[in-house]
Amino acid sequence: MRKFLFILPLLLLSGCENYYTSSIPTRPVYMRLSVLQYPSLVSAGSYAVLDKTGLYENGTWRRQLLETERYGYGGVVLYCTGDNLYPYVAFDLCCPFCADPINHCEPTGLFAECPRCGEVYDLSCYGMSTKGISKEALKRYAVGYMHPYITVSN
Repeated sequence: MRKFLFILPLLLLSGCENYYTSSIPTRPVYMRLSVLQYPSLVSAGSYAVLDKTGLYENGTWRRQLLETERYGYGGVVLYCTGDNLYPYVAFDLCCPFCADPINHCEPTGLFAECPRCGEVYDLSCYGMSTKGISKEALKRYAVGYMHPYITVSN
């Protein structure tokens, strides 16, 4: 019993690391969109992509990259979940299995598919892989929503 009481504080103090480090390199990310300017982003399943060529809303090119915007390693996808508590999620579009920022994943609404390895990632489920090719999910970014602005950053 005395050994247990001696070991217990050590176990409590040692703890576990409760963070995840992605294999995708860290690059600056910043995107700020207004739902007044992009009203489709309030619908569940809608998405916006920011990459080196500009901003796309549900697959349609909208504008060039602004000077203040940063698109991470392979581009950023912002997905509307339709959930009241967490209405938006954002991920880097670089496939963790291929780690190729040029041939990044292509979002099609609920999913994003890697053109190189064929892995499909579920945007509504934490960016998890669905085929099992990749053991890692898409790199996730922080999203803030203060009506009417959605801000994505790291």
